[in-house]
Amino acid sequence: GGITYNADIYTAQTASAMRERYLELVVRLADRPQGALAELLDPQTSRVHAVLRRLAHAVQPSAPAAALAVAPARSTLEESRFPLGSTEQIIREVWASVLGLPPDQVAAQDNFFDLGGDSLSAMRAVQNMFERTGKRANARILIFQTLEQIARHYDEMAIEAPTKPSLLRRLFGSGRDAG
Repeated sequence: GGITYNADIYTAQTASAMRERYLELVVRLADRPQGALAELLDPQTSRVHAVLRRLAHAVQPSAPAAALAVAPARSTLEESRFPLGSTEQIIREVWASVLGLPPDQVAAQDNFFDLGGDSLSAMRAVQNMFERTGKRANARILIFQTLEQIARHYDEMAIEAPTKPSLLRRLFGSGRDAG
């Protein structure tokens, strides 16, 4: 199959790598349909994940190596002048956890997909954010918005009232004796 992508956002090399990652995940799912999502997405066992991470961290394909080495230090310097807010810090921790990155590599101006995220890891990030904040956002906000923009969005949202009983309550009842 082919892939349709926005050439203003992705290079042909990135689109090809995303297609390969998708196919890799489909094969893993077919081989282990009962496998845990974390196991299927494990970047340590992916041959394509490293390529996507390298592409995500490249400033420009033709940029000299010195320019690439300066970029992370600049974001760290910016954050030391402007510390992250509490929601930004939570998002940073979630993204770092989901993407397997050290938290100091996730800056306020970063985009989830530019850091190496994909649609499945985006769903995990949104679920983890819901668990941490009680607020559920659509995973599409991760496509174009920065961590800082998403934090503002979360700060403006109301906490979602629980509508379904918890898994434990569904499995074990309300905890009261029926006797």
